[in-house]
Amino acid sequence: MKLKFIKQDIIKKLSDGGIENPSLEAFLLIEKFTGLDKVAQIMKADEEIKDTSSLFEATEKRISGSPMAYILRHREFYGLDFYIDENVLIPRADTETLVEEGINFLKNREGTFLDLCTGSGCIGVSVSYNTKTPVVLADISPSALAVCKANAERYIKNRYEVVQSDLFSSLEGRKFSAILTNPPYLTDSWYEIVDKEVKMEPELAFLGFGSDGLYLIRKIIENGPFFLENNGLLAIECDYRQTKECARLLEHRGFVDIKILKDLAGLERCVRGIYPDAS
Repeated sequence: MKLKFIKQDIIKKLSDGGIENPSLEAFLLIEKFTGLDKVAQIMKADEEIKDTSSLFEATEKRISGSPMAYILRHREFYGLDFYIDENVLIPRADTETLVEEGINFLKNREGTFLDLCTGSGCIGVSVSYNTKTPVVLADISPSALAVCKANAERYIKNRYEVVQSDLFSSLEGRKFSAILTNPPYLTDSWYEIVDKEVKMEPELAFLGFGSDGLYLIRKIIENGPFFLENNGLLAIECDYRQTKECARLLEHRGFVDIKILKDLAGLERCVRGIYPDAS
């Protein structure tokens, strides 16, 4: 079957399946499974493609709701190309707010920082890549850590350590210059109304537990000072409906210089604070 007819068929299938940008996604799928970039797809439009089974199988997965990042096995985040699979949350541009805060804090400091609930490692790897600061990448999921390790090995080589840990459980006695975390924080009711594509991602990465979704964040704020060096940073991503309560929790725990940071859409996205005396 000629490439141009394959492309037309995929575009129609995607369009009929409700995909918003069928032409773009058809190009991406063809590039993934044939190795032909945009120019090559034009130049070789009349070329016969013999094995199309994987390509059309991926098209059907996309129509059924599988996120494109899982099909392509990668997602760009903060200028880096991260390996992604079904074991991790897909990196989102909103989280770059947390990365920026980490970079700004760590660029002129020594020591090691912690990326807690690391998932794909996109936060910790991006910050370490841009600051050269060593990082501990911690997550409860061994499958997520395998993805994280692949990304860390690609971009930061010998500046990382991967630790399986239920929050701080495997990190006793360690101190960090900063703790950056994008923990699960959705309530059950918020999760119920998310798009079907989002529900293809690991549920464990979304649900924060408790009526307000802050059960895990409360534990992080309560225990964080035990793992911070003097004047260490704790920066947390959360929902815009939770930022003020997170700021209140930080203040109650003794943090100072508390700030609420907005994402690219102008929504409150991260809360940060400095713990002045961790002795």
